[in-house]
Amino acid sequence: MSDGATLPLTTAEVQTHSDSLPFNKVLGIHVLGVDPTGVRLQLPWQDMFTGSTVKQHMHGGIVASLIDCTCGLTVVALRGTGAPTVDMRVDFHRGVSPGPLFSTGKALRIGRTLAVVDAEVVNAEGKLVASGRAVFSLGHGDVVPR
Repeated sequence: MSDGATLPLTTAEVQTHSDSLPFNKVLGIHVLGVDPTGVRLQLPWQDMFTGSTVKQHMHGGIVASLIDCTCGLTVVALRGTGAPTVDMRVDFHRGVSPGPLFSTGKALRIGRTLAVVDAEVVNAEGKLVASGRAVFSLGHGDVVPR
């Protein structure tokens, strides 16, 4: 935990942490909210995310990255520290056409050495486009400044 700090972190604190990570900044991650179970994020569409010019679909690696960011920022919000991903699974449910994506992270377990977090990603119409689970190794991350 973060030196007795009140957790979860605020939405603004999680956004500040996300913005400090160059990859998240390039993706354009917006933290929409934090609650005691996890975070809600938005990923705005960028043309550089296109993985198929024929169907104008987003590259699956971007969707997988959003799941990793969602799960990782859930750990940050609930522990006050980052942690490296040690395992991740992603299931793709439908192609992603141009438009924003919204993701929700839910901590399933935050233990002494590992954290397990699920994420769901929906499009602007609320249709599920992907889901996933990530496992993080605790004790290796930097404390998030408050």
